[in-house]
Amino acid sequence: MRLYFFLSLAAIGIFSGIDTEPTGLTVREEPGHLVFRWSGDVQPPMLEEFEKAYDKWKSDPRRIVVSLNSNGGNIAHGSKVITHILKMQAVHNVDTTVEKGSRCASMCVPIYLAGARRSAAPKAKFMFHEVSFSPEVDVELRKLQRQVPGFNVRDAKRYLVHAGTDNLFERYLLTAGANPKWVKDMRKAVRGRDIWRTGEELVDQRSGLVHRLD
Repeated sequence: MRLYFFLSLAAIGIFSGIDTEPTGLTVREEPGHLVFRWSGDVQPPMLEEFEKAYDKWKSDPRRIVVSLNSNGGNIAHGSKVITHILKMQAVHNVDTTVEKGSRCASMCVPIYLAGARRSAAPKAKFMFHEVSFSPEVDVELRKLQRQVPGFNVRDAKRYLVHAGTDNLFERYLLTAGANPKWVKDMRKAVRGRDIWRTGEELVDQRSGLVHRLD
């Protein structure tokens, strides 16, 4: 139970915010579809802003495209955003995109994968890495070290990162139809470092993440 608790806490990534444009959600109308554009970290109030926007536009029959520009963030919050997008898909066609000049890093990628159809600009950037965890987890591990003879904090951290990353890749990448071989190779590549790929590279590598280039 303790390990499960720590694993859930471990799935928290902290990243600097996007500063190339105002953060938050904007909605623009395009011929035949609506664009819900999110720029900023995956953290509150992302879910609240999506809920408000969808509540306003849910009676509109047009397709919705979720455009992402994010350095990633909190896995637990991102999971809630994904759940909301899936609820939207019960009524609307909801696609995702990463536009020219934008990036989709870390927890942004699973949100991107929630789209029914996924597009990206050729040079749009995607980033993959292992999960990180909050300082609170380190505090709890130190408590265990004092309570349990022989408990090794370094080994525990290594286990949490390994298990948490495995879970993330399986839960979000594989279930979204990503190429299993590509996922396996990427899982090895991210050990201890960030891996960047462009939309064009993801298509060329037959990753299964990007359906088409815009």
